[in-house]
Amino acid sequence: MGTKLISKNIQYRKLTKGYIFQNGIGLNKTAFQIYSLCNGTYDIDDIGHLIVKEYSPQSDSEHE
Repeated sequence: MGTKLISKNIQYRKLTKGYIFQNGIGLNKTAFQIYSLCNGTYDIDDIGHLIVKEYSPQSDSEHE
């Protein structure tokens, strides 16, 4: 299990092309997805695999 990197107390708003936090930092959809996965459930390897699986143009059968 990974270390929890995000706090549930951080406020953000969804915008047309991404998200903006209360401190003014903005993230696009992909960056916010990675941020959301930093919740203690996944470690860095898990997050990397999930992102590759989501955005890879190849099917899983081609990776094996």
